[in-house]
Amino acid sequence: APTILSLEPWQGSAFRSPVTVTARVEDAIAVKEARLEYAYLGESSLAEPGSGTVWQTIHAFTAEELAAAQSGTTYTLSAQWALDAATQTEGWFALRITARNNGDKTAVSTVKCRYDNQAPDPVTGLSAADEGSGGAIRLNFTASASPDVQKYTVYRGESGDFAAAQAAGAIGETAAGAYRDSTCAKGVTYFYWVTAVDRAGNESEPAGPVSASAGAVCDVSIVQPPVSRDGVLTVGRSSTIAVTLRNAGPARAGGTLTLTADYGGGAETVG
Repeated sequence: APTILSLEPWQGSAFRSPVTVTARVEDAIAVKEARLEYAYLGESSLAEPGSGTVWQTIHAFTAEELAAAQSGTTYTLSAQWALDAATQTEGWFALRITARNNGDKTAVSTVKCRYDNQAPDPVTGLSAADEGSGGAIRLNFTASASPDVQKYTVYRGESGDFAAAQAAGAIGETAAGAYRDSTCAKGVTYFYWVTAVDRAGNESEPAGPVSASAGAVCDVSIVQPPVSRDGVLTVGRSSTIAVTLRNAGPARAGGTLTLTADYGGGAETVG
């Protein structure tokens, strides 16, 4: 008989409509028939398919489709499945793959998953501020109140137009109530939005926009005076020590440079 290797969406997972249903079937002879089906079980997670379950066809694969789906002895069978979100309430569904080979041996596999068409609650308290380290903006927010949120998606634009930012694509994701954008240019004002995404892939309304601009990167380094191989700087009783400061970043640098010397009794400030 054929062997059902997998059936997606996975057992116990959540999905939204439309969804791609994919089964992987293995058979050493050849699969001549395959059918994907679904059945509504109800709102309870305890419901299971039985003898009275009414199955409806998602897709019956033709011989040509089976040939195209074959790679060696494995068949990858996929079909798009759409529910009417206006009439179908949330609940549990059973999905079934039935495969028959040329020897008239049949294999059946069933999974149970939950249809979820409700977007999660949006995040609150979104804020954006220059991180102060140069070239980075820090976002903070309060997590969504929905219990099934899987991640938070961050969008950025140079105007307050969310549609344009969404069309450009998300700049990142986070599982926590904070995000660091380290790709900011000096002096540019950026607008940010954050959405919550649940396990089924439903996305909340965006929080935002909030805006901020980042300062430039200040990359200061000290060029050490020449020393001997053992790392010791040899000087006379009266010597001049030249130290070079370099700033590789575009931001202006400020601060205090302190020189210390250790004559064997601990470090002393010498300049």
